Amino acid sequence: FTYEGLLYAVVAKDHFGNAVRFPDVRFQTPYRVVSSYDRGLSAEMKRPDRAKVSGGVTAKRIEWPDVSKMGRPGEFYEFQGSPGGSIAFPMAVSAFGDYRLILAKVIHPRLGSVSVWVDSQKVGRLTCGQKVGGYVPVEQTFYVPRLSAGTHRLIFRFDENQKIAIEGFRWRHLPAKVDRFLITQALPGYLPSDQTNLYPVGTSGLKWHPARVAEKGIVRLDGQLTPHENCRAYAVTEIVCEKPVRTRLRLGSNDGAVVWLNQKVIFKNTSKRAFKYNQFTVPIELKKGKNVLVLLISQAGRNWLFNVNLDTYDFRLELPDWSRRK
Repeated sequence: FTYEGLLYAVVAKDHFGNAVRFPDVRFQTPYRVVSSYDRGLSAEMKRPDRAKVSGGVTAKRIEWPDVSKMGRPGEFYEFQGSPGGSIAFPMAVSAFGDYRLILAKVIHPRLGSVSVWVDSQKVGRLTCGQKVGGYVPVEQTFYVPRLSAGTHRLIFRFDENQKIAIEGFRWRHLPAKVDRFLITQALPGYLPSDQTNLYPVGTSGLKWHPARVAEKGIVRLDGQLTPHENCRAYAVTEIVCEKPVRTRLRLGSNDGAVVWLNQKVIFKNTSKRAFKYNQFTVPIELKKGKNVLVLLISQAGRNWLFNVNLDTYDFRLELPDWSRRK
């Protein structure tokens, strides 16, 4: 059982016929609830047993069976600190890029919160205090942009007298956002009547202008183009590489999409669908120099948006001079 949001009482029987009960308290949590029947943390999770503490912080190792009837194997560490106290962990990352820090923590009514830092950058706040009926394992994530390869320090800083509880943590390397585009005006029709050549070269009447880009590199066309029903629009950017790169392009779109790289179709799926971030993955080869990426995004109605990511950071983005292109 893995839920986001509501966890509630469940009574069931295990393999041996014993009655097993989930926490009997209904509560809301914004975090991912970790299954009580899993085998503990995955091997890739770093355990918090080699922390460097300062400012009077104390650590206590706790076995799950000692405090919870959920049957979860393993252990967690409870840290108690006061203002000025901190916990620091060395963390190594293998490559430059944006990262997601995933913290496996424990929530309980008597626990509190601390600020979370990576080196000198504050990335958020770890919150362990929650009105629940016992100790519950959950995950909380933090976004850490533009982290260099090498060793960094993950730091938890106390600003009042309280406790937190941590099982472990790991880094996840995120794809690079492609977040600079020129887009056209909305064109009538989900697709043109003549689909023999959809590429926007020789298409008269196109007006290109910079797109506004939202969080995570998402381009919401419905917020900057009208009309936005039964229509389509183009987007273009240039991916500039210092050397040839083999990588993968990740794409999400609502609705259909056609994608060209250097005038060659690398993706085509014009079906109507809801948006899913990075839903599709396409292997690509980027040449040294400029690589022109063009998208056609079709719209049936309601939401109209897309995103593009690359599994490499070895590039920069430029906007082509297509303002006068016919």
